[in-house]
Amino acid sequence: MPRSSEEYRRAVQLMGKLVVVTKELRRVCMGREVDWVTTDRERRTGWVMGMRRVQVGTYSPASTTPDNWFGGEEYEPAYLEQRSNIPCLLVVFWATMRPVYVPFDGFREATKLDKPPQLPRGAPMPEKDRQWLREYMADAPRDERGRFVRAVRSVNVAPKE
Repeated sequence: MPRSSEEYRRAVQLMGKLVVVTKELRRVCMGREVDWVTTDRERRTGWVMGMRRVQVGTYSPASTTPDNWFGGEEYEPAYLEQRSNIPCLLVVFWATMRPVYVPFDGFREATKLDKPPQLPRGAPMPEKDRQWLREYMADAPRDERGRFVRAVRSVNVAPKE
């Protein structure tokens, strides 16, 4: 991936570790030309999940030409004529998010002062709905240890006002 074996070894050692991302690669298509540009981004902490080489080149569309020998058509699929490639890291900011392409000069290893990515514990709930839920669950059947047990009961889904 990177130019030297030392850089490659360092990139492999980063797998699964926290990094702070400062730049990212974005794909730019100008007509048939495909290029990747580096853009600055807000600092954000994420996990390294892999490495990849993104390709720079010219896109050749699919074509169909008549084949006179067999009387049918000859199909040539679309392809990318690669001129160069850019090595990058794949960094995710949360487990269910798609990875971001980060160039090797666009990150630094996270320290103890950098906060790891976190999502809120639960969706915010209005106090009125919380009170209704407390009153509703107070009547729910429980076993002798205080755990909820399954029981069929009628449900009034409209909160009390």
